[in-house]
Amino acid sequence: MADTIEQRDWTDLRVFHALLVPARECAWVCAPDTFQSARCNESDIVLVSEGVQAAYGIEADIVPGTYPLPTNEMLLMDYRDEYMQDAASEAAASEKVPTFIYCMPTNSTRVFFEETSLIANPPVPFDELKRRLYKRLELWGTKVEAVHEEEFCYIPMGGAMVTLPQRVIGFGGSAGLVHPATGYLVSRTMNLAAATAESIDEALRKHPTDAEAASRAVWEKLWTPKMLRQRDFACFGGEYLEEIGLSELRDFFGAFFVLPFQQWGGFLSHRLVEPYDRLVFGLGVWANTSWRVRASLALKGFLSGPAGWLMLGRSVLPVVAGDDTRFPTAANRPEFFAKLPSKH
Repeated sequence: MADTIEQRDWTDLRVFHALLVPARECAWVCAPDTFQSARCNESDIVLVSEGVQAAYGIEADIVPGTYPLPTNEMLLMDYRDEYMQDAASEAAASEKVPTFIYCMPTNSTRVFFEETSLIANPPVPFDELKRRLYKRLELWGTKVEAVHEEEFCYIPMGGAMVTLPQRVIGFGGSAGLVHPATGYLVSRTMNLAAATAESIDEALRKHPTDAEAASRAVWEKLWTPKMLRQRDFACFGGEYLEEIGLSELRDFFGAFFVLPFQQWGGFLSHRLVEPYDRLVFGLGVWANTSWRVRASLALKGFLSGPAGWLMLGRSVLPVVAGDDTRFPTAANRPEFFAKLPSKH
């Protein structure tokens, strides 16, 4: 699709730059950087610096016995960088531009490896991620025999929010559903798919001759005020993670993953919908982390200025009608404070 031509009662899709196809509503589902029809708030484009998650991965056959980790477990976010300590310049680069590895073994001889930059601006080049991956595997003694698939992953994170509402209905990355601090998208998109399809059907029935009103109704259900405030909180987190180095990242995630599962899992999966849930989560990270992370977090908050203070305050306090004003405690929300059982 090249573009759209908006009529009052329908939208014309210009296909192959010539053919016009009329549609009562147009929904575009794709990655954010390929969504040609969605408009973003121009003021946000100027003010917001978009970070990018980049990753290089391989699915490979390896020499038996050269994988140093259990083959019945997946390795998640391993920020160890011993492989970058052979030169002062390499150690400095690792501290300034941290990357981690994912490993997902199929068996003892076939493994998916992925070297990832969580969020950076400018993004880490694929060639650098590939170099770091093979350097890490060399230190491990892991010998690659054959590469079956290569992955080149590029995920814009945070940045300008799409204009709400607008005629073309976005979904997935094109609607800004990428988690601004983690890059996660697929599970949230799948969870929202049925409800969004139902809201489109409902909007068309309610506004059969007014495409603008129908689009507005769908956007308002996709991005409720509560979800927008949750995104604001995640954007602050993503911008903070983009600015800190490897040592602070380790301290931050050390505090993050010792929290109760529903708190850190809720942040990763867009489930901290209520402001007080986000406040308890944030206080938990603050209480468990190092003073250098506390100092950099406080500085990040201070430098956000009045607009940032207001945004962050609205994201963690019940200031809007309909917010849950009950503060979560272990007594009234025991499941929210339950930790995963220790593995022995």
